[in-house]
This record gives sequence, C-alpha cells and structure tokens, in this order.
Amino acid sequence: MKGSENSSSPPHDDEKPDVLETIREKEEKEAQERLARRLGLPFVNLALVPIKREVFELIPKKRAEEAELAVFDKRAHSISIGIVSPENPKTKLLLDELKRRGFSYTIFVVTKSALEEFCTHYPEIKERGPKISGELSIHQEILNDVVARVKTFDEFKTLLKRHAADPTSEILETLLAGSLILDASDIHIEPQEDASLIRYRVDGMLNDIEHIAPHLHGLLVSRIKIISHLLLNVSDVNQDGRFSIISGKDEIEVRVSIIPSEYGESIALRILNPKLLLSISELGLRRDLEERVREQIRAPYGMILVVGPTGSGKTTTLYAFINHIKSPSIKIITIEDPIEYRIEGISQSQVNPEKKYDFSDALRAILRQDPDVILVGEMRDPETVSTSLQAALTGHLVFSTLHTNDAAGAIPRLIDMKANPALVSPSLDLIIAQRLVRRLCTSCKKERGVLAAERKKIEAHFEDAPPEIKAEFMKKTARGVRLWQAIGCPLCLGGGYKRRIGIFEILDVDEEIERMILASPSISDLRKRAKEKGMATMMQDGILKVLDGTTSLEEIFRVTQ
Repeated sequence: MKGSENSSSPPHDDEKPDVLETIREKEEKEAQERLARRLGLPFVNLALVPIKREVFELIPKKRAEEAELAVFDKRAHSISIGIVSPENPKTKLLLDELKRRGFSYTIFVVTKSALEEFCTHYPEIKERGPKISGELSIHQEILNDVVARVKTFDEFKTLLKRHAADPTSEILETLLAGSLILDASDIHIEPQEDASLIRYRVDGMLNDIEHIAPHLHGLLVSRIKIISHLLLNVSDVNQDGRFSIISGKDEIEVRVSIIPSEYGESIALRILNPKLLLSISELGLRRDLEERVREQIRAPYGMILVVGPTGSGKTTTLYAFINHIKSPSIKIITIEDPIEYRIEGISQSQVNPEKKYDFSDALRAILRQDPDVILVGEMRDPETVSTSLQAALTGHLVFSTLHTNDAAGAIPRLIDMKANPALVSPSLDLIIAQRLVRRLCTSCKKERGVLAAERKKIEAHFEDAPPEIKAEFMKKTARGVRLWQAIGCPLCLGGGYKRRIGIFEILDVDEEIERMILASPSISDLRKRAKEKGMATMMQDGILKVLDGTTSLEEIFRVTQ
C-alpha cells in the first residue's frame, strides 16, 4: 500500500500506511484464530517460529505457495504443518501426499502473510548450483575470473564492485574465492549504520575490502545460514556452524560465527585451508631448537606445552608435531574446541559443553582408549590440568596449550590452576612460547639505514644473551647491523609482507628446573635461571630473524611489545 502523493497532505500522513498495515495484520490474525477455534486446531504465529534448513527439503517452494502450506518443524518422521485454509483443494492433495510418504503430522492454522514471509526463506537454488547440504562449490569460471584479475586488494575491490548485481550465491562464491587467492584466514562481514563492511584477515592483519548495501548483507546472512544449517529467521542470538568449500579437488572447511549487533547480524568466517598446515621445518625454529623439539616429540611419555596469547600459532605448532610423528604403530587422539583441521590417521574428538562433554570429561574418556599420544587443545580448568599431568607420568606423550606471555610464566600458571608442584616437576619436558611475525616479501624488501637508537636497542637485547646466541649475533653483525623494510608489490598485495613465521623461546625442564618447580618459584626467578642456562628470549630470536632479512624490526617490536 502506497502513501498519498498529494503534496498538500500533512506530514503525519506518511505514517498512515504503517498504521493501516498493523490494523490489517491484526484483523488477519484474529480471523485465523477464529478459524482455528472453529476447526479445533491450534494457531501458531509462523513469524516467531525458528526455521530449520531441512524443512525446505520436504516440499518445493512453488507447491508450498500454491497449497498455502508450510512444513515448519521436523523430528524424524513427525512434522508440524501450517495451513491457511483446509478448504484449499491443493492443501488437501499435499497433505495426502505427505501421509503417503510416511509422515505423521500435526496441523496448525497460520496467517497467509506469515506463510508468504516463511516462503521467502527458501534457499536460492539454481540449475547449475550445488544442492544445499553443507557444501558450497566455487564454480570454475568464478575462480578463474578471480585468479586472472586479482593480484592486489584494490583489484579485488574492483572485481567485487563489478559483481555487485550478481545473485547472492555468486557474490558469496566470489568472496570465498578471493579469500583463497589472497590467503585470507578470516572473512568478516560487519553491519554498520548505512552499509556493511567486508574485511579479510591476511597474515594476522585486517584489511578493509568493500562496503555493501544493507539489503545485500541480509541476503548474504541468509545464504550463509542455509549452507551452515543454521536457523534462518532467528537474529537475536549467536549461532555457530560450518560448511565446506569445494574448489576443484580440494575441500576446505569454513567455520561460521554469527552474532547480533546494533545494525544487524555480524558474520565471521574462519577459512581452515589444509594447505596452510606446516611441517616442523617450516615453523621458523632455529636449528638447535628444532633438533631439541624433534628429539622430545619422539619421547614415549611426558608433556610438551606450547604457550602464548590467542592467535600466536599454538595450534599450528601442535598440528606440525602430530603430522611429524603420526604412523600406523602409534595411536594419537586429540581433544579440540573446535576441530580446526582434519588429519588422516588419527582420532579427533570435539568438546561439547552443552552435552556436558568438556575437556576434562573427554580426557578421562580417551584415556580408556589406550592412546600413545594425546593432544589436549587447551588446559582451561584444574581437573584437565591434573589429569593431563598424570597422563604424562603414566606412559602417555601429552601435547597441550596454555595462555601465558612467556615460557617461564607457564609453571606459576599451572600452580595457580591447583596443579601439585610435585606432579608438574616430573611431567613437564618442554615449554615452548611463541608469537607469529610477518615475513618480508622477498620480491620487494629493501635494505635501509640503521638509526643510532635502533642499533643501541638491538645491542642491549644481547648483552645478557647465552654464549651461543651472543656468538650468533656477533657473526651476523660482524660487518655492521643490517635492517630491511617492507615496500610492497603485486606479489605481496602491496603490503610488503607475505606469510608468517614463528619466533620462539624454549624452556627445557631439566633436573635443576624441576627442583625449582617444587619450591613454587616466581616467574622472574624462573626466567632468570632459564636464561642463565642458555634460553634465548623471543625478542632475541626475533632480532636474529631481522638480521637475516626474514622480517623487519618494526614487526618484531609490534608483536613482542
């Protein structure tokens, strides 16, 4: 219904269509409620019912519209059906058909307007498109178009603008194809007041890609919900799901998080590309550290902890360990939240707190599975810590992570989580602290001059370095300190950096450190003694990578300070 176009109408006339629409909806609802009472059937407000994706698979959209009938809930062979009128002959025919197909059903009366709105949530299915089953195929022509035209973020922005009028499914495919070509780990679609912002996270840094119209944001939300098996018409609660991208022969999982925000639903897509899994030699460990790690992950029992803040690459490191040692002769079981990458040849278990299956429950269960190696995704509670330490003492090799700033901080943190020092001391073998820094692009990096203040700061970090590390520093600076800077070229998308590498410090828990643990030492005491015994700090490891030209001084300071 349109408002009056008479220019002499008073301003408040603009509000009449909304008022009349509200009155019409109220009258329609009351009429259908009377019909329901007369028929002895329940009435349901279909607009308030959460919609499950699988209900759309039972009846084609066209038939549902013609029969004025909607299946809005399904549990095994029992379904709930909303109808506008039992007098519609097509309604009767469709009900008979559903009965012949073996469904038992409960009929509810609904309003026609609510049913029409319900039908708008049917998935957009094109003849050439994939079936909606938790998978999304990126069509080869779309992938080829992105590969041919995209070398920088600006080129991808131009490509998105050109495809702004495409069907929603193709826009989503283009976004996903772009993430694969640009090596993005995450896609963020964030609603704002007048538009929605699309951002890619590449090498840990967010990059603005494009603004899209609010209506397109809504369509993308619906499309992502459909392929992720999420409720379509629920927008006031957070929802998590997954789907897979099929690109040629590759299958890449995407983790979906949708939360309500001020201007709509905010989407985060985590791209779990198995091609980004690294081997131990690709992590960035110095040769002496890599040899120590390779030796320890072959031990028959004990615990190796990887520590650092969120986003520091801890899980990537643990996966590298698992990939290195997996073989038919050992049983490896993981407990994760969530499972990020599927690895052939091992058993992976995902926690589910809603079903009272948390890390401690899962750990107790898998210990009965006779594992040789256990990966505990994160030690979050005292019970998980205690059980993990006991497992490490009783013939199991345990890998896990902890949120601490450095290697020395892991031991007081375990004790804070009620771990018995007498249990921590003999269980722990290695504590690996790490951060991720961006690598300089090898095609465009450029040597630059060194400021006196920079030289002084660099040298200060090696005054108390272990002899081996100090010798390596002196060797690299024998002809003076050399620094490099990011420039930017098409190969690195104009950012000057390409991919990331770890910087590490490793605390080797030997007999002396074990004795210190029994006394519940402070972080500063542990750190001091570890450095005296030869531990290089993350800062020192990072600066050595700067002197190699692997990364920049600015990047090391950004990450470590």
